Amino acid sequence: MILEREAELAKLARLVDETGSSGGRVVLVRGEAGIGKSTLVNQFLSDSRGRANTLLGACDDLLTAQPLGSIWDIARLDSSLVQPLSDGDRRAVMEALLDLLSRKRPSVLVLEDTQWADEATLDVIKFLGRRIGRANGILILTYRDGEVDEKHPLRHVIGELPPQNLLRMSLNRLSAAAVSSMIDSQSFDSPSFDLDAVLALTGGNPLFVAEVLASGTHAVPLSVRDAVLARASKVSPEGRRVLDLVSVVPGQVETSLVDRVVQSTEGHLAECVRHGLLRIDGDALSFPHELQRRAIESSLSPSARRNLNGQVLISLGESADPARLVHHAIEANDVDALVEFAPRAARAAMAIESTNEAVAHFRALEPYLE
Repeated sequence: MILEREAELAKLARLVDETGSSGGRVVLVRGEAGIGKSTLVNQFLSDSRGRANTLLGACDDLLTAQPLGSIWDIARLDSSLVQPLSDGDRRAVMEALLDLLSRKRPSVLVLEDTQWADEATLDVIKFLGRRIGRANGILILTYRDGEVDEKHPLRHVIGELPPQNLLRMSLNRLSAAAVSSMIDSQSFDSPSFDLDAVLALTGGNPLFVAEVLASGTHAVPLSVRDAVLARASKVSPEGRRVLDLVSVVPGQVETSLVDRVVQSTEGHLAECVRHGLLRIDGDALSFPHELQRRAIESSLSPSARRNLNGQVLISLGESADPARLVHHAIEANDVDALVEFAPRAARAAMAIESTNEAVAHFRALEPYLE
């Protein structure tokens, strides 16, 4: 199911129709992991096969990148690339690709996940991008925008491409209406889901929504947990300490608190943001999706989780919102702090007529009352 991508598909279809009269274009399709870049591209390729040559290659997140790995994918579909690739002749590879994009019938060439492109592939992109206006095809590059900061090599390549031949597409998260339609499309015997709860968990990320619905539970699906932890494994130990700390704080956490507890640097925060695991909003940090926060938090040992909550509790200080203090006191198993802050939080809730919350704070004390 592909939702709320009609405008992007229509724009890409027009580009195919216009290549003969206005020349080729480079299309940048960017967005966070799971936003549906591959889904959009695959749908477009399927729609275009009757009127264009369609070719797709993907860059892989290998420990050591395979030179021109995505171009080898394309060579399996078009044999004209096999010989220059086998000869290791980079210039001949570039010329063969340009010839492919200059055929009478329009061509659509897709390179996916170019945030992982090797040096040779980046050279290919630059070569084709600077000549695409004289070609008869479309070069589509997908990438995770959070991972392509101003220092990333791909950003430098994009900056050197002729702007008149460049089209940028940024994919947004799904609206509440789209998520609701996904929930409604579930089979009759599937568990029921609350729209607000699904949105709170997923933020409207299409992949996360699909995985939550498929799992039949509001818990973190194993597929999402594995994906998040795989990404977290790539940050430095200092960056991982930041992730662990932020994961025990629902919502936003002050950067000043993170600095005090784990002595993070701006570089460590930027690293987590670059991998799409955290976002910075002014002086606060948070996970882009609640599912990501829960995935990291669930990977902590019970003792590590208690310790981190205890550090947050101390760092917040007694002047902080008492409801926050109660949460971390419970998670840290700090009975003395709970006894001190729960009544304060309950009174604050009663003052604004939040009766249910006040009762919940008092009930948190019940196991410790004699």
